[in-house]
Amino acid sequence: MQNKGWVVTFAGIGINLALGVLYAWSVIKKAIPSEWGWSDADKALPYSIACIVFAVVMVPAGRLQDRIGPRWVATAGGILTGIGCIIASYAVTVLWFVIGFGVFAGAGIGLGYAAATPPAVKWFSARKTGLIAGLVVAGFGLASVYISPLANHLTGFTLTGKPVPEVVELARAEALAEKEYRTAREFADLTRAELSGFDVAIALQDVEDKDIVRKDAAAKLLALKERNIHRTLFFFGIGFLVVVTLLAQLLEAPPPGFQPADMVPGGMRAADAAAVSLGPSEILRTPLFYILWAMYAFAAGAGLMIIGNITTIAKLGKIEAGFILVALLAVGNAAGRIVAGMLSDRIGRLWTMCIIFLFQAALMIVLRTGLTDMTAFIIVSMLLGFNYGACLSVFPSAVKDNFGLKNFGINYGLVFTAWGVGGFIFPLAAGKMFETAKSSTGTGSYNTAYLTAAAVLVLASALTFAARGIEKKHKARFAGNA
Repeated sequence: MQNKGWVVTFAGIGINLALGVLYAWSVIKKAIPSEWGWSDADKALPYSIACIVFAVVMVPAGRLQDRIGPRWVATAGGILTGIGCIIASYAVTVLWFVIGFGVFAGAGIGLGYAAATPPAVKWFSARKTGLIAGLVVAGFGLASVYISPLANHLTGFTLTGKPVPEVVELARAEALAEKEYRTAREFADLTRAELSGFDVAIALQDVEDKDIVRKDAAAKLLALKERNIHRTLFFFGIGFLVVVTLLAQLLEAPPPGFQPADMVPGGMRAADAAAVSLGPSEILRTPLFYILWAMYAFAAGAGLMIIGNITTIAKLGKIEAGFILVALLAVGNAAGRIVAGMLSDRIGRLWTMCIIFLFQAALMIVLRTGLTDMTAFIIVSMLLGFNYGACLSVFPSAVKDNFGLKNFGINYGLVFTAWGVGGFIFPLAAGKMFETAKSSTGTGSYNTAYLTAAAVLVLASALTFAARGIEKKHKARFAGNA
C-alpha cells in the first residue's frame, strides 16, 4: 500500500494551524470594550474554560478516532469550532463567550486536535515518533503567526497593538465631548448660585445638549469596538469551519499490519517488537500514568499562563510590541515542538522533559525581575514559548512509547486532561493574583504567579527522576504484549 504518511502529516499540520485560534485569545480579550464591565478574571474565563473543555473532550475524541477513524472526528471538530466562534461573535456577556468560545469551540478544538496526531504517527516507525508528533502539533503553536495579525486588523488595532485611525478619531471625539459636557455642567452649577433663573435655564439646556453629544460619541465608539470584535470571531468561525472540514478528508490511518518503509528488512525493529500496548483502563492502573499526568499539568499550566496573558505582561513593562510579540512567541512555541521532538528521539523523553522544566522555571524568575527592554522581553517570551511547545511533542511521544499505538488516541486523551487542568487553573489563578495585587498596591502584578509557576516546574523536574525507575519497571512488566 502507498505510504500516505506525509500527506496525513501535512493535513494534520493544516488542521492544527486553524485550531490554534485558542492562542489568539490574548489579542481578542484586549479588544473587549471596557463598557462591558469585564474584570481581568472575567477575560481569562472563556480561555480557561476552552482549555479544560478541549482537554476533557480529548478523551472521547481519542476513543472515537481509534474506532471510527480520524476523518469524521476532525470534521466534527471543524464544525463545532466554527459554530462556537460564531456564537461568541454575537455575544457581549461573559456567559455567552464561555458558551461559544469556551464550550463549543473548546470541544471542537479537542475533537480536531485528537484526530490530527495519531494517524500521522502510525504511518512512521518508532524512531520518528518525536519528529512527526512535533511537526503535527507545531501547526497549533504556529497559528498565532497569522491569526494574531488578522485578529489585530479585524479588531481595530495595528500590528504594533495601537488603535487604527478610525478608532482613535472616535475616541478623541468622545474625550472632547466628555470634556465639554463637564465644563458646561460646572458652569451651570456656578450659574445657579450667581445668576437669574433665565440664565440658569439656558445653562442647563446647554448641559443637556452637551450630554446628548457625549452619549452619542460614546455610543458610536462602543458600537465600533463591538462591531470589530464580533466580525473577528464571525470570520474566524466561518473560515475555520471550512478549512478544518476540508483537510479532515485527508486524514487516514494505515491498515492493520502496515509496516513503514524505514523498518529493518524482515519485520519490525527490536524496539517496536518489544512495544507496550495497553488500553485506557489498564493505563489508569499504572503509576507511570499519574506521574506523567502531574508533570504535564505543571508544565502546560505554567506555559498557558504566560501565553494567555502575554500582552498584559508586556504592558506592565511598558512594552508595546503587539502582534510582533505574540507572533514571535508562537514561532518559539512551534520550534520547541519540533526541536524537542527530535531531541527526545535521541536522548529520551524524560531527559528532555527535565531540561525544559528547569529552563522554564529559570525564565519565570527572569520575568519576575521585571523586564522593560523590548529585545530582552521578546527573547524571553520566545524561550518561554519554546519550552511550553516542547511539552506538546514530548508527552504524546512518551504516551506512545509507554502505552502503545493501538489505543494511542484515547490514552493520550487521558494524559492530555492534565493540559486542560493546568490550562484552567494557572491562567485563572494568575488573574486572581493580578487582581489581588492591584487591590492592595494599586498596580496589577503577576510576580506571585511567576514564583508559583517556577516552584511547580522545579517539582516537575524532580518527578522526572522518580519516573525513571517507574518507567523501567513498567516496560519490564508490559513489554512484548503489543
